[in-house]
Formats: sequence, structure tokens, C-alpha cells
Amino acid sequence: MNKTVKKVLKITGISIAAIFVLLLILPFAFKGKIIKIVKEEANKSLNAKIDFSNLSLSLIRNFPNASVRLDNLSIIGINEFANDTLIAAKEISATVDVMSLLGGGSFDIKRINLDQLRASLLVNADGKANWDIVKPTPAEPQKPEDTAASAFKLSLQKVTISNTYIRYQDVPMDLLTVVDNLNVTLKGDMTADVTNIETLLDIAALTVKMEGVPYFNKAHVKLDCKLAADLVKYKFTLKENQLTINSLLVNFDGWLALLDNGFDMDMKVGAPKTEFKHVLSLIPAVYAKDFEGIKTNGTFTLEGFAKGLMVGDTMPAFGIKFNVPQASFQYPALPKSVNNIKINLDVHSPGGDLDNTVVNLSQFHFEMAQNPFDMQLYLKRPMSDPDIDLKAKGHIDLGMVKEIYPLDAGMSLNGSLDADIAIKTILSMIEKEQYDKVQAQGDLLLKNIALTSPDVPGGKVDLSQVHLNFTPAYVNLSALDAKIGKNDIHATGKLENFLAYIFKDGTVAGNLNLNSNYLNVNDFMTESSTTAPTTDTAAMGVIEIPKNIHFNVNADLKKVVYDNMDIDNLKGNIEVKDGILDMKNLSLNALGGGMKVSGTYNPTDIKRPKADLKVNLQNVSFVQTFKTFVTIQKLAPIFEKADGNFSCDLALNTLLDGNMMPDLTSILANGSLKTAQVKLQNVTVLDRIAEVTKIKQLQNTTLKDLLVMFEIKDGRILTKPINIPMGEMKSQLTGSAGLNQTLDYTWNMTVPKTGAYAESANMLASKIGMQSSPLNNLYVKIGGTFTKPVISLDLKNQAKDVLDAVKDAAKEQAIQKVDEAKAKAVAEARAQADKLVAEAQKQADALKANAKKAGDQAIAEGEKQAQALVDQAKNPLAKAAAQKSAEFAKKEAQKKAQSLYDEADKKGNDLISKAKQQGDKMISDAENKEVIKR
Repeated sequence: MNKTVKKVLKITGISIAAIFVLLLILPFAFKGKIIKIVKEEANKSLNAKIDFSNLSLSLIRNFPNASVRLDNLSIIGINEFANDTLIAAKEISATVDVMSLLGGGSFDIKRINLDQLRASLLVNADGKANWDIVKPTPAEPQKPEDTAASAFKLSLQKVTISNTYIRYQDVPMDLLTVVDNLNVTLKGDMTADVTNIETLLDIAALTVKMEGVPYFNKAHVKLDCKLAADLVKYKFTLKENQLTINSLLVNFDGWLALLDNGFDMDMKVGAPKTEFKHVLSLIPAVYAKDFEGIKTNGTFTLEGFAKGLMVGDTMPAFGIKFNVPQASFQYPALPKSVNNIKINLDVHSPGGDLDNTVVNLSQFHFEMAQNPFDMQLYLKRPMSDPDIDLKAKGHIDLGMVKEIYPLDAGMSLNGSLDADIAIKTILSMIEKEQYDKVQAQGDLLLKNIALTSPDVPGGKVDLSQVHLNFTPAYVNLSALDAKIGKNDIHATGKLENFLAYIFKDGTVAGNLNLNSNYLNVNDFMTESSTTAPTTDTAAMGVIEIPKNIHFNVNADLKKVVYDNMDIDNLKGNIEVKDGILDMKNLSLNALGGGMKVSGTYNPTDIKRPKADLKVNLQNVSFVQTFKTFVTIQKLAPIFEKADGNFSCDLALNTLLDGNMMPDLTSILANGSLKTAQVKLQNVTVLDRIAEVTKIKQLQNTTLKDLLVMFEIKDGRILTKPINIPMGEMKSQLTGSAGLNQTLDYTWNMTVPKTGAYAESANMLASKIGMQSSPLNNLYVKIGGTFTKPVISLDLKNQAKDVLDAVKDAAKEQAIQKVDEAKAKAVAEARAQADKLVAEAQKQADALKANAKKAGDQAIAEGEKQAQALVDQAKNPLAKAAAQKSAEFAKKEAQKKAQSLYDEADKKGNDLISKAKQQGDKMISDAENKEVIKR
């Protein structure tokens, strides 16, 4: 029996030891698999990237409960929230009932601890929240809820949040909330139907800003609260609570119930401590300056309630009364105080529509250095049609502020503010332009304001005068004269619908005349926008334009400085309407020449703002343009190496990124650029072309009368064929360049047959194996990038051109040989023709000589016979008759001689004419023997 007991004990001990070892080892054995499964399943379920460095599971530390811990958890957004960290936590741990893990049923979570959690919550301009990351699940037919099958059960007893930072930004509401160093302890039995929950909360620094107004600035908030919680009816009753904001202590009493579609409540609020100093602690500027040493007198009362349903747009009845009968405060070591502070505020509503709210500030009075200031406001129907009764009157000597409030080191303030304003109207009367029913009058005058501070541009602001005059129809800005550092601003104009803008978020309209002799825009850019100063790439974020402003601004600015760009004589009209800025015929001098700009800037889609511009540049510098605009550095880097001026017409349409830079993939543009003369030197592309073509003149060249027609689309700059005159050489460039600076061009150069260019072509021809250079054209391919170009000859076109040149040369040689043979044949024909004519002339001369000889003989014989007749006559009558016969005989002889001569002359001429015809035919036959078509 003893042996049996010992054996059982031994087996039991070994089993217990084995179970303990198993509990110790199991978490490590399956750790890698568990981490992988958790990450994969989480990323499948979330529209985000989830990661953590370690997941640990301990079955020993809190046995019989298990401990689960995640280390260095991060949840990072995707899509529009890409790379934004939503949540990061050093450690998240939970205590789980180990039996719930082993039983295969529900997971029973008892404690949760979060340490060093960092959360960045954002509602973007589209109203989308970055924490909406759970992927939607396909709709399934509804089934009866099986509570027994639930895999998750919350039996919390304690929740601890330590050293947590939360940032919440709502862009549409222009709301920013920062919770710095949050510590929370929540204790209670969450398993009971009715339980008590204790909450301890401490926020070291709470900041709340809305529309640029700081309602809390690093306020210290503490909450000690005990709730009676009915977790069946979801009703929570406040038993004991203390809420402290800075030094103001507030108590809440009552109950709050959660409904399916809203809340039901009966709550009261009050302040058990009523020293006026506690109220002052809520004013950020006061609390930040020697608050503990402030001397105060007076008390205040604060009471409020909220009772009824809050469902949808239905609001509970509520009210708050705040009263300061008489108070004062004075900073230590300062001679003067703010006295006779009197405030009486009553805000109440019977519930239902929020439009039933009535705001009654019946008294707001203070005296600063014996200068009184009073204001009253009565407001009804704030949501639909505000009924306003507003009065403000007083004088403030700003030079006395330093004796009341401790100014920062290096700061001084002087000048005066005078207000005397009375407005009583229903807003719809103004909207309907029923100005006869509107009571609005008074003036607001700031005069001789002088502010010195290291926080303002140039360290000093001088407002010699700002005068606003209120009328029923508009607010008249009769004068604004300001100097801010070296900048001066002068404006006049009027604002319409001003009250609708203030009380109902209506659209304020205005016409303003703006003048300045010197305006340095850099002085007014925020620190973030001047981190990397470049004119069109400064990291200043998208510039938003309010949609409820409609201004027409006529600008006349003598000197404007924007980043590294100097602008002179900026004139024109700028219209701001519906959230769009429209520039109308702005003219200015910059970049060494003149500019005209028209077009719109449209940021209504804050994520994808647009610019649609038409720009005309006249005689501006290539180099100055390159240095000023980073966009040009990307689009046209050759500008840096161009010495000269150019003119340009550009139509540009582009989306802009978050830094106001053009989205290069979206650019659509067209235009023209022309220059009378530009010198290019040390251009890498030209140096490489000169090296390949052996045309050294390309390395440093001057172009004249250059015209470039271009278009930008699909991320490339497309140019029409560009004629580039280069001295004796003509050339043409075709192709495109990428906005990523890639090149794809062909450069066709027509090389002269003589001169330096021809010598270079001969060198190139010799290099590629040609005996002599028939290269009249060079085809150069330009690839690669602007800084690393790839240059080569276009061998296909080059070979065709060379072959055509060889064919033309052979043809010319053949024509030359034919022409030589033809010339020889023609010369021979001319010689033969001349010989025929000479022979005919010789025959003709012989015929004429023989005819003359025969005629002379006939005349001599006739004269001889005539003389014989005379000699034979014996008597006078016979002699006279003989003489007549003799004369007749002579005449006949002469006729015969002339006839012989004429006949010989005719025959001779015929011989010559025939010889000439034969000669001309011989010449003609020789000239037309062969003709080669050129």
C-alpha cells in the first residue's frame, strides 16, 4: 500500500512539474506562429498597416490568469493617409482568465494597460477620418444573436493609461486639440449589472484651438470622478466629482443615459470656489504670466444645467449663467491694475431646436488705467436669422498696457484704440438690402499704434491710422496706413455683408485699393514656409482661400520681394471669390524684363489644387529665370547655361502638390519662346555632340533669331521642328524632352561644302571610313538625360544620305563626261560648218570675179565696136548716126556685163546660204546627239 501511495505521489508530482514546465514553455513554443497569425489577420481586417516588435504570452505571471503583451505597436495609414502613424504604443498589455483561453469559449479580459500611447487623429478636408480603418464585411442574413457563442467578454476591473499623447485635428471645423501627458486610471467591476466606477484623470497640458482662437493653451486638467453605473440600462449617475482646469474647480451633478440614437440627461454644473482668480486662470495669456503672484479682488458665480433628450438635431433644455459683480487684478511689480471688471452673461434655451438659444451679455465692463470700456450683446435665433443688438464703446490707451500686463522682453506698445459702435438689426434685413430697417453706426479707430517685438517682421509695426466706419449697408475702410518693418501698406475700400459674415458665416464682399512702396512677402511667411526658400517650391503647404470671401483688390505695388525674386511695378486686379483666386491682367517687371499674368488658382479641392495661367514674358533673362524658379530647373535646365534674354507666351494648366509645386505628370501647356540672340557655353549636351561630330564650333555657340513652339503633355515637352541657324551651317531639331529631364531628339545639320564646318565633316567622314566627304547632312541622335546625354549618329538616315550623295556624285560625273563629248562634237560640227561656209564663199567670190571679167570684156568689146562705127563714118550725118549706134552698143555691153555679175552674185549667195544651213544642221545634230536627265 505504501509503495502504491508513493507511486501515486511520484506520478502526481511529475505530472504537476510537467504541467508547470508546459505552462512555461508553451508560450515560447508557439510564439512565432502566434505573432505571424496575429499580424496577418489584423492586416486582413484593417485598411492600415499594423506591426509590433513582440507579442508575449505568460501563463505564470498572473496565474490563474494569463498575461498578453504587445510591444512597440504601430498602426500606419494607407491611401490618402499613407505614411501617417495613427497609433504608436510602447506597451499594451491585458490580463485574461486563463480558463477562458483553455476552454475554447469566450475570452474573458480583466485588465488593460496602455503605456506611452501616441495617437494622431485626423479628419481631413473631405470629412474622412483616419481612424476609420476597419474593412467592411460582406452583408450576411441576420441570425438570432447567440450570446453564448461570443468569443469576447469584457470583465474589466481596471484600465490604466500612462504617459499618453493624443492629437486631434478636424480640418472642416478648423479645430485642433492636443492632449499631452494623459494619465488615466479606471476601476470598477464591469461584470456587475450595477457597479461603481472610479476615474482618475490628469492631463498635464490641454490645448484647444478653433478657427485660430486658443480656448485652452496648455491647460492643466484633473478629474476625480465616481459614477454609479447601471450597465443594463446604460445609465450613469454622478456621485462625487471634481473637475479642475488650471485653478478653476467645477462640480457636475446628475445623470446621463445612453440611448440607441442619442442621450438623455439631467445635469447641473457649478463652481464651489468663487474667487475671481480662478476664472482668470482660463485666459491663456494671463495664466502663462506669473499667475501665482497675481493679486485679485472679487468673486464670481457659475451655474448651469442641461435636461432632456439629445437626439439628432434635438437638443436638451440648457442654460448657463456667469456673473462677476465687481473684480480687479494686478500683476506683481506692476504699478497699475485692471479695475471694475463686471460681467453678466446668461445663455439659455428651452430645448428642441438650437435656434431657440438666447445669448444675453448684458454687461461687460472694465477700466484699464482709468479708461473705461463697455460692451453689450443680445442675440436671438443664432442659427436661422440672428436678431442682433450689439454695443461697444470705450477708449484704450495701449501705452498703459506695460504698466498693467508684463510684456515680453524686447517688446513695447503705444497708441490708442477708440470704439463707439451700435448695431441693432435682424440679419435677413441686411440680406434683403432693407437698410432702412437696419440700425448700424459708429467708428473703430486705431491711431499711432507702435509695436516693437522680435516676433513681428522687422521687429516693429507702426499703424499710423486704421479707421472703420459702420453704416447700415457696409463697413467703410476709410484709411489703413501701416509700416511693418521695412514694409508699408496703404488700403482703402468697403466691406459689404459684414454682419452676415460674423454671425452666420455668410459671404463678406468688398472692394479694396491696395498700395505699397515696398512689400517683402518673405517677412510674412511662417517658419515652416521658409525652411527651404524657393519661389515656387517653398514647403508652405497648400494655401487655402476661404469660400465666404468675395474681394476685388486693385493693387499698385511699387516693389515686391518674394523669396529671391524682385518684382517692380506690380499692377492689376485680383478677385477672390468662391475659394478661387483670379488674377486679371497683372503686369509687373521682373527677371530683367516685363511680365503679364492672367489666370486662376483653385484650391477648392485642398488635396489637388489647380492652377490655370496665361503668362507673357518680354525680354527676360534665361539665367535669372533658371535661378528663380525650381520648376524651370526641372523643365528647362539648359537655361542655366544660356546667356541672353527671351520672350515667351505660355498657357499652363496643372495640378499642384502639397508644397504648391506643379505635379509634373498633370501639366498641360503650350506656347512659344523666341530670342534674338543667346550664347550657349559649357552645355554638356553640346560638348558631347561636338565630340561625336567633330564640329568643335558647337561647344560654345551663339544662336540668333531662334523660335521654339512647344507643347507639354503626358510628362514630356514636345517641340515642333526648330530651325537653328548657326553661322554658315543650317540645322533643324526635332523630338521631345521629358519632365524627368530625359532627352529624345534628332538634330539634322546641313554642312557647308567649304569652310570650317566642311573640314569637320571631312574629319568625321574619314573617321567612318570614307575617302572623301560627300556628307552634306549630319543626323545626330540625342538621348539619355540633360546631365548625362547619350549622343550617336543616326546611322540609318546617315547611310541613306551618304548613298544618295554617292549616287548624285556618279550621276554628275556621267553628265560631265557626256557634256565633254557633246562639246567636242559641237566644236567639230562648228569647224566643219565654218569650212563649208568658207568654201562656198570662195566659190561665190570666184563666180563674181569671172562674171566681172566677162562683163569687162563685153564692155570693152562694145566700146571697140562703137569706136569702129564712128571711125568708119565719112560725113557728119553718118558720123552722128554712128555715134548713136556706138552709145547704144556700149549700153548693151554694160547691161550684159551687169547681168553676168548679178547672176554670179546670186549663185554665190546661194552657195553660202546652203553651206550655212548645212553647217547649222551639223551643229544642231551634234548638240542634240545625247541628253541625260538630271
